[in-house]
Amino acid sequence: MMVDLLDHTEAQAPAAWHLYVLLCDNMRLYTGITTDVARRVRQHRGELRGGAKFTHAAQVVELVYAVQIGSRTTAARAEYRLKQLSHRQKQHLVAAQPTAAELLEQLAISN
Repeated sequence: MMVDLLDHTEAQAPAAWHLYVLLCDNMRLYTGITTDVARRVRQHRGELRGGAKFTHAAQVVELVYAVQIGSRTTAARAEYRLKQLSHRQKQHLVAAQPTAAELLEQLAISN
């Protein structure tokens, strides 16, 4: 039996992790990480199972920022640091829409 190396390699490739920020109707910001931003937003909106309790109470959930970070470890560190920021600091970050490198530098995370 012959194995297609291209398919095998793609299946073994590590998932790219993203950090995302949602704006809820109560003007609160929700931060998370995922390998599939579109699916995760649909979960938060209640269109698919699996959204967070935080976003279930919101009537409107809008994606306001998303960036591909890299590894799960780096994404989790960035998520933790971002959650430590004040609401105002998070708003400024969302407005600036930094690249992954800029975000990691602002949060003092080495990749």
